[in-house]
Amino acid sequence: MVSFVKGAPEDFEDILDFGNYVFSIDFKELLPKVYNAKIDTATNHLLVKENDKIKAMVGCFPLELNVLDITLKVKGIGTVSVHPYSRNKGYMIELMNKTVNEMKEESIDFAILGGQRQRYEYFGFTPTGSQVIFEINRVNLKHNKMSYDNNISLSTFDELSEDELKRIYSLFNKQQVHCTRDLISFVDICKSWKSNPLGIYNRDKLLGYVILSENFDKVIEIYLEDYEILGNVLSNIISEFNKDKIDVVVAMFRQEPIGYLASICESYKIQPITCLNIFNYKNFIKAFLNLKSKYEVLVEGQLIIEILNRDKIIIKVGNDITVEDTQLSADIKMSHLEAMNFLCSSLRTFNHEHSLVSEQSLVSEQSRKNSLIKSWFPLPFFFPEIDNV
Repeated sequence: MVSFVKGAPEDFEDILDFGNYVFSIDFKELLPKVYNAKIDTATNHLLVKENDKIKAMVGCFPLELNVLDITLKVKGIGTVSVHPYSRNKGYMIELMNKTVNEMKEESIDFAILGGQRQRYEYFGFTPTGSQVIFEINRVNLKHNKMSYDNNISLSTFDELSEDELKRIYSLFNKQQVHCTRDLISFVDICKSWKSNPLGIYNRDKLLGYVILSENFDKVIEIYLEDYEILGNVLSNIISEFNKDKIDVVVAMFRQEPIGYLASICESYKIQPITCLNIFNYKNFIKAFLNLKSKYEVLVEGQLIIEILNRDKIIIKVGNDITVEDTQLSADIKMSHLEAMNFLCSSLRTFNHEHSLVSEQSLVSEQSRKNSLIKSWFPLPFFFPEIDNV
């Protein structure tokens, strides 16, 4: 007998065992924020059972992304798995379709997941967004007169006092874009994906924190009250963990560290952030367009975008930014997957040009609309790696 059911608390150990078996990893170690005894996440899984034994599952975990003063409702999709003996039965397709429909019913703003592009594009997800990854090596730092600094020290979160952790938590919440992390689970979240969170001190004064990858060769997340010491912090990390170089991940809207790192780095690359599925285009566009307006001057005007079989919206930029439903004729029409890359991808102009749909519009009007597009997009969509599930 085959059944599609929501996970129940009594399924938790079986869910954990199934995930560990299919992926050959220890999810308690990899994702302590999701799979530990402190919280019950069994109900965040949709299961396929054959004779009461789990044969496939999809995890769907509630998250919140704070973009300045706007909070977006998010779902993170993870632990998508099928037993080797139950493949080619359509279980994953059915589970993903049910999960997407459930998110629509819950009025989620967008969902994220990690996985093979074409597999998940069938369900409305596509890799997009932009982040900069800077490569900084020992020679870069040496020639910029940045070396190991005895005044700078690093301490693991486990070594910090309760007051120091609260101070770091306060610094984390000052960021323009950040996921909601409650204080109780803050450390577990920062340790996700076998990451290494560290407090940063300068002359014994706590100035910020950094989250390093499992092998200490990538900065996943960093926040400093004073970015003038960033080079010395990187030099200390390279020296303490015996690395020749380190990669530093930075969101596109973080102008201060980008300017600093661009002036000293060996090289950099821009790459997508995660697979994205937008459900509420109005909330999504308003949040990230508002963020962009804080560091770039946006051309004023209005643009009507139709996402086929989904929404038709009018975006207005003036004294305020508004994004609303409309029945007016669209300036641009595109599919859901095209729309997400049009809005968020730094490669959208190279992939394909979206022509204005009105053939009768004046050349001057088309030029004005194109100037809006170039000014407003891509949006600075970013989702913190450490909050992925």
